[in-house]
Amino acid sequence: MLQQRDFAMYPCSGPVNRKVRSCSVVLTLALLAAFSSPVFAVPPPAALQQVARLLSTGQSKKAVTEADRILAMHPDSAQAHYYKGKALEQLGSRQDAIASYETASLLDPGAKFAAECQSKIKTLAAAEASASSFKNVINQGKQTRPFKLSGQESRVVIPLTDRFKQALKDDVTNLYSAAENGPSLSGGAGAGYTPAPAREPMQLATSIGIPPARLNAKEKAELIKYDVIFIVDHSGSMSTRDCPQNSSRWDWLAAQVYSIGRDAQDCFPRGLRVVMFDDKAEEYVKVTPTEFVNLFKYYSPEGGTRTAYAFRTQMNAIQAKILEKKPVMVVGLTDGLPNDASELQQVFHELKLMASKTAVPLKVSLIQIGASTQGLQTLNGLEALTYQGVISPADKGFVQVHSFTEVSKYGLARVLLNILNK
Repeated sequence: MLQQRDFAMYPCSGPVNRKVRSCSVVLTLALLAAFSSPVFAVPPPAALQQVARLLSTGQSKKAVTEADRILAMHPDSAQAHYYKGKALEQLGSRQDAIASYETASLLDPGAKFAAECQSKIKTLAAAEASASSFKNVINQGKQTRPFKLSGQESRVVIPLTDRFKQALKDDVTNLYSAAENGPSLSGGAGAGYTPAPAREPMQLATSIGIPPARLNAKEKAELIKYDVIFIVDHSGSMSTRDCPQNSSRWDWLAAQVYSIGRDAQDCFPRGLRVVMFDDKAEEYVKVTPTEFVNLFKYYSPEGGTRTAYAFRTQMNAIQAKILEKKPVMVVGLTDGLPNDASELQQVFHELKLMASKTAVPLKVSLIQIGASTQGLQTLNGLEALTYQGVISPADKGFVQVHSFTEVSKYGLARVLLNILNK
């Protein structure tokens, strides 16, 4: 029979109990010392190195997850907060990145990365202020037109209002005057509008040596025939720095777009349609090439990559242009990592069917931004998979894929002409 014993019957007295009690106290103190020592407070170097590797390979979401895992055990790790800030910045979460950088610099003001944290905080805060200012400007001219997809979604169409057009033109003037007058920029677009510096794309285009397109009269005449729709990916992965001079995919693309204005400014007399997308899509109409490059200042890489959704928002516009007998070129500028690949294949199929019913030229292409091997494989795979199942082999070649290597070698303006000649 199990006996229950009252501890009161066995007091901690006597030589044996005193010895056991002393050992317990020593063990408790040893454990407390171990768990409160600086060694325990520092995360294992291998864990921090893993986060750094994820950052260097553009796996920002995984880097945040690993940093959070470290911080759950070591909340005072300044380096883990620093790495988390970098990952959040790559994902376009500016406010959260600022919070992580602030925590890192407060926890270890003497760390090597503390100065970088302070610099990042200022840069991100300025970008956040600029984005807020931009939204105030465009909201005055914003129109919402339903475009049924799932029954709950809509697209946003933003006509360039007179005020916003003037803002872009002011920035364009600054952009080109900077080449002659040095880095100083002056002027602005009026009260409530504070543009970010406009010279970065031009400087990057110059420093990485984007070759001039040197289009002849015949080539320009060919481009002028087409109405061009650019579908621009600004998802979180576009912040990955795998482009020349350690530039991000986003900044490198802005430099390439700048080169269009430099080399082919007069090739789009009817203006461009520009769709900026991540999880949602915002469309700009009648945009000049020089206005196009300035749009990059008001967006940053963030969110997901709903490429099919962005393409689908243009189906009505494409069909309308074909009915008007206007040749159309649709250009997707993306790093090749869509969240909706199977739906994108269906969109391409619908575009091909549309093209098959008319003699009006319809060119559709995907241009890779960034040096990701996986991105190029995905784009090529999309093209290959598009022609299986519901699409006949005769459709192969309808969607063109142009690699990052090709764009780097020839420049975006020349690649646009390659699309027409392919």
